Amino acid sequence: MTRGKWIGIGLGVAVALIVIAYLVYRYLISPDGDGGPQCVADADCPTGFICKNGICVPEGSTAPGNFTGTVTDCDTGAGIASASVEIWSSDYSNSTLTDGSGSFSFSNIPAGQYQVTYSASGYKTKGAVEQIRPDDTRDISMCLTSGTPSEEGYVHFHVHDCTDRPYYPIEGVTCYVGSYSGRSNKNGTVNVKTPPGTYQLDFDMPYGYEWYSYAQPMASEVTIIAGAFKTIGIYLARKS
Repeated sequence: MTRGKWIGIGLGVAVALIVIAYLVYRYLISPDGDGGPQCVADADCPTGFICKNGICVPEGSTAPGNFTGTVTDCDTGAGIASASVEIWSSDYSNSTLTDGSGSFSFSNIPAGQYQVTYSASGYKTKGAVEQIRPDDTRDISMCLTSGTPSEEGYVHFHVHDCTDRPYYPIEGVTCYVGSYSGRSNKNGTVNVKTPPGTYQLDFDMPYGYEWYSYAQPMASEVTIIAGAFKTIGIYLARKS
């Protein structure tokens, strides 16, 4: 075999490896920084994977994951005992309290994307979005700032154009939580604060779009708890 052919084969292998690395990163590793999902339906995942709770997992995989971490004081770094850690998704929810050193642990959690709320007496509540993968342990540290817990909660909307991969944010969409509202920013997100209670959800459909056919319908209402948040996805596609 000539040198030129070897070079051609080498370049072909290099390109293939780059493509594979990108797909693994984009679909299986890289989280959506705004709290949105990596996928909405199985069609959004590469061959051999299905969409489960917002992430792509190997088809046929039923292996759970684990979630551990520590809740600390942002000023002193000391662990906070008896802090509450709550996790939930559309299919699963659980809660626990930290031990004397501020550590917590959840075992055998179905793979997927979860909303997590951290709270403790004398501290401001914090929320985050975490991804739990099959046969993996997600370890995270969260610090809380001392102060009076918020008397409000909020809904975190993320608005995406799902026509093509990757998803693209849609700016300027007005989202409603009862009589409260806000417009999505350039990242496709908006936080709408409300007092605790149950509210109807809605949004203004932007011109030229329709609901993404593979996505489940948006929830019609949401219950807000003081100091906590709920994430609502709005998945749209351009009209053909």
